[in-house]
Amino acid sequence: MTDEYIKFTQENGVATIVLNRPDAMNAFIPDLLLQLIDAIQTAGADDACGCIVLEGAGRAFSAGVDLKLLQRATFSAGKVDDIFGETAFAATDAIRHCARPIIAKVHGFCFTGALEMALHCDFILTTADTKYGDTHAKWGLRPSWGMSQNLARAVGVRKARELSFTAATFTGADAEKWGLANAAFDTKEELDEQTSQRAAAIADASPGAIAAYKDLYRLHDENHPLEHALKEEVRREYPDITDTHARDRIAEDYQVLPRIRAYQLNPDTPMEGADRVAYYAKKFPDEAQRAQMVHAMKAAAAGAGFSFDPLGPKHLPNTLKAHQLIRLAHFDGAQERLAEKLYSAYWDESADIGDAETLIEIATAAGLDPDNARADLANEKSAAEIRAEADGFRRAGVSGVPTYIVNERTGFSGALPPPRMAEALVQAATQTSLQ
Repeated sequence: MTDEYIKFTQENGVATIVLNRPDAMNAFIPDLLLQLIDAIQTAGADDACGCIVLEGAGRAFSAGVDLKLLQRATFSAGKVDDIFGETAFAATDAIRHCARPIIAKVHGFCFTGALEMALHCDFILTTADTKYGDTHAKWGLRPSWGMSQNLARAVGVRKARELSFTAATFTGADAEKWGLANAAFDTKEELDEQTSQRAAAIADASPGAIAAYKDLYRLHDENHPLEHALKEEVRREYPDITDTHARDRIAEDYQVLPRIRAYQLNPDTPMEGADRVAYYAKKFPDEAQRAQMVHAMKAAAAGAGFSFDPLGPKHLPNTLKAHQLIRLAHFDGAQERLAEKLYSAYWDESADIGDAETLIEIATAAGLDPDNARADLANEKSAAEIRAEADGFRRAGVSGVPTYIVNERTGFSGALPPPRMAEALVQAATQTSLQ
């Protein structure tokens, strides 16, 4: 879903909503807020979405209300006339009441109305040099999108008074120090990476438990006496929490025997390998698309808690021989150990995992007998069986990795957070047991 003023993407359980008026520093106009509401409601209603990141395109999160609108507006007692109608209130309500946590990823500039919107999010991550400010008083306006309530809650009422009365500009580093932002990072790149990590961790968590927390923190915002709030926390029920001990349930109720099967995304790669950069430039000729893919992969890896450079290895190997070793390792109970060694050798060390001698060294490090490994790699029958297995999966409809096949009869594809993976495995196992 992409509208004129909003860009919306979703991957690995995280929806990213981008305010997209970069030439106007993403300043708010009614149509932008209407599209923002639609994007938030779409993500909030999607069971596959666990977290939302709200950010701005270009060099700013947002400059606030578009000044061109204010120049045409009329004012009464500090109130702006009906420029936005109920749209702004609907936008703040959509943010506050969304079932999914919303992270405001703020960089560049965030003034007045934009700050009000960011404060309605669950928390703010920013860069240290981002410029913030509440300029209502400077221009003879009164707040009406929540500034007087949320800013005081974020930094304390006395500090909020100072910032609003003086219309002072402050930085992301100040925002972190005062508690308005959860963290302020030195660079935009670090902000991107750290936001991805936090969003992925939220998306990996129990959706029902997260929704319960959202509700209970709204209870906190109602400012009930502590004793009442504590009793209310216990009283409320959350039947949507259904995944408690999901992973334990798999181990208790099912005998799980994982096995890695052969499949090649690029079976036509020459046996000696190819130049990886040239290969992907030919496969994806759009340079902007390639850059976007690289950024998405880096962000996904960061979200999973590890560093990954998809442009690191320059050599694209033919993985046929690696699959021969993986099948051999199955009979020694060493598939997982060998797969980890292969991954590290290629992505961390840029080793040629299509080279037989390199593969024998890796197999030995994983605990396989080097003579057995050498013999299997030289066995043409073994290579033919791997080709046939991979071709069979391709004919069966497998077109990407990872693909999971359960009991040889049903399956699913795509990387999933652990709780959703557990649910998918239980569902697949239940289906095959009924067939």
